[in-house]
Amino acid sequence: MKILVTGANGQLGNCLRNCSERGSKDNYIFTDVAELDITNAEAVKRMVKDNDIELIINCAAYTNVDKAEDDAEFAETLNSDAVRNLAEAIKDNDGTLIHISTDYVFGKEPYNVPCREDQKGTPTGVYGMTKLHGEQAIAASGVKSLIFRTAWLYSEYGKNFVKTMLSLTSTKPTLKVVFDQTGTPTYAQDLADTIFDIIENRRYKDNEGIYHYSNEGVCSWYDFTKMIAEIAGNDTCDIQPCHSDEFPSKVTRPSYSVLDKTKIKETFGIKVPYWTDSLKTCNIIITGGAGFIGSHVVRLFVNKYPDYHIINVDKLTYAGNLANLADIENKPNYTFIKADICDFDRMLELIRQHNIDGIIHLAAESHVDRSIKDPFTFAKTNVMGTLSLLQAAKVHWESLPEKYEGKKFYHISTDEVYGALELTNPEGIESPFTTTASSKEHHHAYGSEFFLETTKYNPHSPYSASKASSDHFVRAYHDTYGMPTIVTNCSNNYGPYQFPEKLIPLFINNIRHRKPLPVYGKGENVRDWLYVVDHARAIDLIFHKGNVAETYNIGGFNEWKNIDIIKVVIRTVDRLLGNPEGHSDELITYVTDRAGHDLRYAIDSRKLQKELGWEPSLQFEEGIEKTVRWYLDNQAWMDNITSGEYERYYDDMYKNR
Repeated sequence: MKILVTGANGQLGNCLRNCSERGSKDNYIFTDVAELDITNAEAVKRMVKDNDIELIINCAAYTNVDKAEDDAEFAETLNSDAVRNLAEAIKDNDGTLIHISTDYVFGKEPYNVPCREDQKGTPTGVYGMTKLHGEQAIAASGVKSLIFRTAWLYSEYGKNFVKTMLSLTSTKPTLKVVFDQTGTPTYAQDLADTIFDIIENRRYKDNEGIYHYSNEGVCSWYDFTKMIAEIAGNDTCDIQPCHSDEFPSKVTRPSYSVLDKTKIKETFGIKVPYWTDSLKTCNIIITGGAGFIGSHVVRLFVNKYPDYHIINVDKLTYAGNLANLADIENKPNYTFIKADICDFDRMLELIRQHNIDGIIHLAAESHVDRSIKDPFTFAKTNVMGTLSLLQAAKVHWESLPEKYEGKKFYHISTDEVYGALELTNPEGIESPFTTTASSKEHHHAYGSEFFLETTKYNPHSPYSASKASSDHFVRAYHDTYGMPTIVTNCSNNYGPYQFPEKLIPLFINNIRHRKPLPVYGKGENVRDWLYVVDHARAIDLIFHKGNVAETYNIGGFNEWKNIDIIKVVIRTVDRLLGNPEGHSDELITYVTDRAGHDLRYAIDSRKLQKELGWEPSLQFEEGIEKTVRWYLDNQAWMDNITSGEYERYYDDMYKNR
């Protein structure tokens, strides 16, 4: 089904974009007035017909109430005539129109009584009158339609009341705000979620009509402003109540703007959130968010939770690449801060400044070979950096009235802290769970033991020793101070945006350039592999639903010998480059094994699967196919990494901001 969304750059339109990210976004066509002139009836008809549109969601409108009084003709054109064009066009295509209207179609009376859908419209200004005319145009056209009237619409997008009040209450010594205009704020994302749910379940087809939607509860503008300032911690501004007569306005605004929502709740079975819920945003620091796994976690959280503020803290060492996040760097709920987690004063400043509710800690030195050459750097970043974050969070959270309530410190670690497992049966024995790989040898594990959450730590490299130490500090902060902590230990990740020192991207790039493929020893070391997007999904689930003080193992249910996975990569790259499969086998070069190279890692993820319902979404071969295609399709990204050009991205994009 193709859906046309007009006014897509406004508050509600942007929220619908977020909904499309978690649904069938390819079926949405988002337009603004600049791209499609909805006042041009022929242009609208062509758009609807040429794209086979079945549903229009009309968010476009002239919404400035005061300016409409001086621009009545254009307000009528956009709020009424254009609506008629949309209705006629979608009717000709036997489709449905969802139209967003307003409580301004009602006037001042009756006071203190919620307005119902069947109540007569009595607008007192041009804006309300033109919006009522738009509703009437829909009715006259006979198109299949749903009209949603809403009140006090706001979101995190654009210049809206919340952003204005945040700015004013943080910069003004005193602020007068009206107390005698009462209604209910409506969070745009809540309305978008409701519309999206109705669309996804096709319930709009049998439930035409007008519906009222706003959040639950009633407040004044004064109440609303006080709540914003309180949550933001803007306590230096003296917010004073005043009468609406003290504020000049060209329109007599409704003094009681409350909508009766009985019809929409009963018809669609929806639960309407309270108006204060959306103001209580969640502020999360994700450390190492410019790295391989971190960038996938940041992207997921920024896109999935538009009402969260995601702060990416990264020092941008060799593996940190902001180009990994170019697609979300201008999102309004995303902030990047270049900082070193070892700098305790800076971490405390950031946690206080952004009133942080949660920390997802991924920043770490991570390559075993580098740890063998430079163990001091690994100890500093992985141990002291983690300790710096823990102590900064402790100092701030313990200073709050609520202390640790609603807070969480989530530490991401590795399966390497457990040490190594022996290959007790090289021919393989049945695993305690079903793997997703296809060949016979991959349907068997390589031994009888697996890493459990209770497995004793036994690190063998400077890298794994530094991660084990950081894990112990995280748990100690829970046991000693009561900090809500969670630790997860994950198996080998693969996928897009991985730094090319790692096996899979290194081999893809070397095959492309016909360079040797270095294999340690005989390539018989066994690892469990997990597609990085599935790891990000697990982190999301555990952060929101995982139990405090617990450890969760995250694995891909896939054990492979290094040489076998190398040959899968070779076959896949050769095929996609148009070469005979196995053409690049000749590039394999066996090199001296590294010191202390653990023979086998095997994660048992059944606790996570049983308690929280997580499991990998991709079969291994499918994940490898997606990964190889990504690197071949994004060769410029790889070239920037290998040439060092990526290191200039921060200066180009952020230094002068």
